Amino acid sequence: MITEKRKFMRFDIPVIIQFKSTQESSEYSWGLTKNLSCEGFSFEALNLDFEPEETLELKLKFPQRGTFISVLGDIVWKSRFSDKYLTGIKLKNLDKDAKSDFLEKISSHGNVPVDWFLRSKEPENVITKGNEELPEVELSISQENLQNLSEKSEHPGITKQYLETSSACKVTFRLPKDAAPDAQKVTIVGDFNNWDKEATLMNKLESGDFTVTLELEPGREYKFRYLIDGDRWENAWSPDKYVPNSFGWHDSVVVV
Repeated sequence: MITEKRKFMRFDIPVIIQFKSTQESSEYSWGLTKNLSCEGFSFEALNLDFEPEETLELKLKFPQRGTFISVLGDIVWKSRFSDKYLTGIKLKNLDKDAKSDFLEKISSHGNVPVDWFLRSKEPENVITKGNEELPEVELSISQENLQNLSEKSEHPGITKQYLETSSACKVTFRLPKDAAPDAQKVTIVGDFNNWDKEATLMNKLESGDFTVTLELEPGREYKFRYLIDGDRWENAWSPDKYVPNSFGWHDSVVVV
C-alpha cells in the first residue's frame, strides 16, 4: 500500500493527456486528468501498461492557447477501478520558468487562480491507495471558495446561440490550426450526423482554423470527433466533457 501526502491544493480539472514511456518508441496513449496540483496530477485511462517508478512523456492540451505543454513525470501509484486505470504522476525536471508556464496554463484552462495551486493542504489530509476500487476524485475546493471564482466563459472552440424563433440552437465548432497544422480537409463526425465521415465538411479559414455551424436540438448531449484528412481523429480541445468510447479512446461531448 502506498501513502500519498497531499502537500498542496488539488483541483479536478479535465485535460486531455497523451502519454508514453521514455524508454519506448511506441505510439502515445490517451487519458484524462482527474486532479492537478503544482507538483503533479492523476489521470484515468482505459489501458495503462506501465508500473510505479517508470517515467512517462506527457502532453497536456490547453485549448485557450491552441497548444500543448510537454512534461516528464514519474508514476507514483497505479490502481484499477471499474473498467479504467487511475494513476498518480509526480512532475520531474521542471525549472522555475517551465513550472510557471505549466501552472499558468492550468489556471487559465480551469479558471482557478494560480496562487490557489500554491496553497498548502493540512498535514492530516492523506489519501491511501491499495488494490481496492477507488471512488471518483472529488474537487479539492470548498463551496465557499467556488462562489468566489468568476463565472466560467464559453468553452473555446464551441459557441452556442439559442434561437428565440425556433427550438434549435446554433452551435459553432472551431478546430484550431495547431490541432491540424497541415490539414487539407476536416469533417466533424458525431451523433448529429449518424457518425457519417463525409456528411459535414468544415470550412478552412485564412487563419488555418476549421469551423462549421450546426443547428442542434436543445436538451441533448451530442458525442463527436474531428476527422482530419480522412485518416486521423482529433478531439475538441475543450468540449463540455469527454466520455470513453468502445475503441479505447474518448469522445468529445457538447451539451445543448
